[in-house]
Amino acid sequence: MRRPGLAAAAALTLLLTGCSAPAPEATPTASAPPSPAVTSPATPSPTPTATTLVHPACDELVPLTVVRENFSSTAVLYDTPGELEREQALGALGPIAQKTLASAENEQFCEWIVEGGSDGRVAVFSAQLPPSDREELVTALRSSAYTPLELNDATAFGLYEEGSISTYYTVQAFVGSAWVIALGSGSVDHGVPVAQAAVDSLRAANPQLSG
Repeated sequence: MRRPGLAAAAALTLLLTGCSAPAPEATPTASAPPSPAVTSPATPSPTPTATTLVHPACDELVPLTVVRENFSSTAVLYDTPGELEREQALGALGPIAQKTLASAENEQFCEWIVEGGSDGRVAVFSAQLPPSDREELVTALRSSAYTPLELNDATAFGLYEEGSISTYYTVQAFVGSAWVIALGSGSVDHGVPVAQAAVDSLRAANPQLSG
């Protein structure tokens, strides 16, 4: 015989189990925004620098045959000219040229004398100039006593002066960043071949000067 109390309890249990509330749904979590891409700063391009001028040795800069043809048949290369010889040769240049000399870079000084001793000589100075110094000096030479010269593709100027003992010349030539000064006894016609030889040798040693 079934007991009414047990049946009622079982029915209540089934009713409660069937009517239980469903588990709450999980609240969606907002995803974090993507991190912005980090862009490395652009590396600036290096500033172009001028190629260092290469100076041929003095006996290659101006061949001895050129010096002898335009100076003395007994001319020889002075192997060890010092600061005194440099100052004596370049001391008569004008103020703008002197200022340019003081800031000139990468220079060379060569000198030829008469074998056995003499007051005459030929000197060639070469250096590398910043563009601003070059332009300032060329502008000054154009409005000076110097005369423009034909020297292949180089910009050149010549000056002829009479000294107490002899006449002498100064030729200044510019090709690219190179500056050449040829000084010696004689006329400008003697100085042009000397300066031309120096310019040609510098061009051969520095391809950038031919551009």
